[in-house]
Amino acid sequence: MRTAFVTDPSHVAHVSPGHPEHPERLEAIVAQLEARGLRQRMVDLAPREATDRSEEHTSELQSRLHLV
Repeated sequence: MRTAFVTDPSHVAHVSPGHPEHPERLEAIVAQLEARGLRQRMVDLAPREATDRSEEHTSELQSRLHLV
């Protein structure tokens, strides 16, 4: 089984005060994946627009994970 890597250049531009996601964090993650030889073992996937159905699935999954 391979791991997918989903990203877009616009993700680095995402800045939201007080939120843990910020450009430096994403850049550091990618740098560590590359340094450890993991990045090249991943399958690249382009991001896609979220739909109402994907939002339902994400909410359901997050609820389950919070119960664990």
